[in-house]
Amino acid sequence: MIGMNERQPNPDQSEKLYTATVTLTNKIGLHARPAIQLTKLAKRFSSQIQIKTASNSPWIDAKSIVQVMAAKAPRGTRLEIAVNGDDAREALQSLLDLIQNDFGEKPADTPELETESGHVASRGIAIGKAVMIQHRIHDQRPADSIETESGLLLDSIESVKTALSALIRNADKDIADVLEFQLALVQDKTLIDPALAAIRDGSSAPSAWVQTIDDQLRHYKESDNAYFQGRSSDLADLKQQVLNHLHDETESLPTLSEDTVIVADDLAPSDFAMLDRRYCKGIALKKGSINSHVALVARSRRIPMLVGLQTIAIKADSTTILDAIEGRLIGEPSLEVLAEFRRRMAIEERQIKAQQKYLTAVPTLPSGERIYVDINVGSLDDLKQVSAEHCDGIGLVRTEFLFTGAAKMPDEETQFQAYKKLVEWAGDKPVTVRTLDAGGDKPIAGLSEKNESNPFLGVRGIRLSMLNLDIFRNQLRALVRASTFGNLRIMLPMVTIPGELENARRLLAEILEQLRGSDPKLERPPLGIMVEVPAVALCIDDFDADFFSIGSNDLIQYITACDRGEPKIAHLYRGANRAVFELIRKTIDCGRSAGKPVSLCGDMAAQPDYIDALVDLGLRHFSVSPADLARVKATLCARNENAVNDA
Repeated sequence: MIGMNERQPNPDQSEKLYTATVTLTNKIGLHARPAIQLTKLAKRFSSQIQIKTASNSPWIDAKSIVQVMAAKAPRGTRLEIAVNGDDAREALQSLLDLIQNDFGEKPADTPELETESGHVASRGIAIGKAVMIQHRIHDQRPADSIETESGLLLDSIESVKTALSALIRNADKDIADVLEFQLALVQDKTLIDPALAAIRDGSSAPSAWVQTIDDQLRHYKESDNAYFQGRSSDLADLKQQVLNHLHDETESLPTLSEDTVIVADDLAPSDFAMLDRRYCKGIALKKGSINSHVALVARSRRIPMLVGLQTIAIKADSTTILDAIEGRLIGEPSLEVLAEFRRRMAIEERQIKAQQKYLTAVPTLPSGERIYVDINVGSLDDLKQVSAEHCDGIGLVRTEFLFTGAAKMPDEETQFQAYKKLVEWAGDKPVTVRTLDAGGDKPIAGLSEKNESNPFLGVRGIRLSMLNLDIFRNQLRALVRASTFGNLRIMLPMVTIPGELENARRLLAEILEQLRGSDPKLERPPLGIMVEVPAVALCIDDFDADFFSIGSNDLIQYITACDRGEPKIAHLYRGANRAVFELIRKTIDCGRSAGKPVSLCGDMAAQPDYIDALVDLGLRHFSVSPADLARVKATLCARNENAVNDA
């Protein structure tokens, strides 16, 4: 496949070339993820590497993700490769190996393994004894009197409230927050009143409770909504807890005494709170969601987790490998396979430790241009995970934490104190605060619209705020006041048309004028928007925002028409999609030409496969979770260390 040829793709080159022609045989050709893999591999070599997709097409730089994806080379394309430089032979052979192996799409030949496939909810590898968790199925019984059944239900609910309160007192903060959400649910009359009504209609307390919760679960599951899918496990957990009390039974979880992989249909937050996390090394769920509370906590604690396993044939107490990198659950592996995964785990641990030194690093391009890495914040507690010295600011503050689970809407002073703490923590570094993004995947009791047929396409984000101006005004007033204590910026979520931005700007101007009555020196904070709706990304130059922040999670969801919480279509919900890259590139180019900052604060910003491509697209501002900060900075620094300036 490798031959010498005196032809030059570039007349400026004087050395001989190594050239080859190879046919693309992978399913999707040189699109998206394969393009990322090819450019990433090409950048490892100092040689100039060029490709062309037809005899009459121009040569393109194989190290440019923009050029490679623009080539649109489908399966069956005969790809010409020309390499010139000191390591040309090695570079060409490596590229041929990648392409001929279908970019890794060919499944590994591991017939000896008992393997189940799932979706990664928390990245990592775990090895341990498989421990099964199953909940009781209670039999139905005839109803007694209305008074007796009503009393039983209310007593059981009170018992669950007491038990949850006890768990909250003894739980770590992240788990306590989840349990407080459940406590708020079980106190909600919209759950209790329908059950009492069913009892008055002749149902027993257990039947009435099951009917009420199942109605709610059906609404959540039929909404095609990632957040509701995630919250369904919280409701199912409450259903089980109350049923246990109604039947005067208690459930105890297995006592963990050695490294364990928990295997279950689903795992409730209250179950997770009672597990001994010293021994809980991994979680494998037949159902579950990447957006469940348990998944969020698992990620924050670096506990590997798989969800959406269609079948689970793993035997109880058997040695099990949970590979939450490639999405596999492996039962009863051979000694050789165990040794290989232990080696991989050791490498992962060394990498995590090695990445910590990059917390103080300042990523740059070979040209010296800075790359900024901010953090995403979901609560004030997130600030404890990282020092302000280690990041370039806060790229996203999710203000929903002030509203979720609260007995009432937070007033202006409550919000002001929270925002003040954020900007004081950051010092002179920017703090981008997103206004309330309620609705859609983040319903808030007493505020979100009820019974929407499709909440993700309904009243959410800025749409909901503009319909609740009293609440929106309080938030804007608190933000303007807090801006005097630091470098605060305001960001609007779910913007769809320029008019929404203009209406918010006018409202902000009115509030600023009012507040200047007591503080004439007040200035308007920069006002930006989230770019998460394709209509915005396609016409980004219509929006006169001070800055843009790309919300890749929703942008991917709307572009691909995929609920990211649905395991059956997880293969379609991918950032490695040419349409996604095109809209990200368009947004970055618009910001650059207008001199306005553009950041990306979705999951793509923390994924190694995408970081290199995003930098090639022109992205210079990343915003990631505190847990991902060191790894992302390490990836960016390694990119610079390995890069070759071909200019």
